[in-house]
Amino acid sequence: TSVCDDAGTECWDVYSLRAVLVSSSVRPCLDQEIVGPKTGEATKFPVLFERVVMAYGQRVSIITVDAGITSAENAKLVKKHEKDYVFAVKGNQPALFEYAQRVLLGTPDLAKTRERAQGMDVSRTLRCVAVGPEARFPHATEVWSVMRLATGTRKGEDISELETRYFVTSILPGTLTAEEKLALVRLHWGIENGSNWTADVVLKEDTRCPVKKGNGALVVSWLNMIALLLLGILRALQQKSPNGPPVSWKSTMMHFVVVVLVV
Repeated sequence: TSVCDDAGTECWDVYSLRAVLVSSSVRPCLDQEIVGPKTGEATKFPVLFERVVMAYGQRVSIITVDAGITSAENAKLVKKHEKDYVFAVKGNQPALFEYAQRVLLGTPDLAKTRERAQGMDVSRTLRCVAVGPEARFPHATEVWSVMRLATGTRKGEDISELETRYFVTSILPGTLTAEEKLALVRLHWGIENGSNWTADVVLKEDTRCPVKKGNGALVVSWLNMIALLLLGILRALQQKSPNGPPVSWKSTMMHFVVVVLVV
């Protein structure tokens, strides 16, 4: 519970861990698990993951997660169900994070992409190294790094942003090409760019509170996900070519408003 105005009116905020099919351009939310007070995403992952596996079975083969969910227990769980994982690695796994940084330092670039995004020139470069037992992480086969360099000009100033992200995976070496590995990492961020960001910015999920108390907050959360799915399908249908740039969310929302008003 929290407050939603200056008068101190009590309301409920829903925090959830979501499973999103990032290999689809629509980025549908497959399921969500509510994260209650004094609990974390990592402890909710097994509950959500078990339901996703039960519902979709062999249709899902690779599981990607953010660093907050990365743990040895969750890695074992994924492999128990004969799936592969790609887990982001940050300082919450200090030994693995230090190991990945050390073994990947100075290794050759294996794949690179370039694009123009939000007025910036963006390049992404992949490196990967096969690991053994010294990684001390269950079923780990490789560690990857993706370096993102964005350059351009903003408000008359030259900008250069450099960020390196690290991943550990159970995918056997040789299963994917270097280009496919880099594409897989790009797909992983589809849960942020295609689902979480859209729910927040387009549907105002984090700034509106239509329900003050009770299970209604959870119901509204699911209605938001259904609306997001329908909007994503509408957006995909508007795209002129499969390889062309996606239609803007602003354009999609305007079309949606016009349709609703006409109906």
